[in-house]
Amino acid sequence: MSDPQSARDGAPHGRRRAQTDTLTRPTLPTYVTARDVADMLRVDERTVLRWAQRDASMPAIRLGRVVRFERETLLRWLARKQPRAARRGDHGRP
Repeated sequence: MSDPQSARDGAPHGRRRAQTDTLTRPTLPTYVTARDVADMLRVDERTVLRWAQRDASMPAIRLGRVVRFERETLLRWLARKQPRAARRGDHGRP
């Protein structure tokens, strides 16, 4: 049985709809887990969760006991962070 929509646009069933949805639907952000962040930074998952709890500037989203991090926002936050040694040098000490 032939799909009338496919016959009109020359595309396989559902293809035209998928292209339209892709063009109009906004891209959803990518969220990562504390485990993903820990793997990226090579620290323990508990360390990431502790940072998220203690540092209000860390872009963490909490839904009950679930903690997630929007990937792009987290990467920008990490890029703004300075290593501890670099911050000490800002005080004019040798």
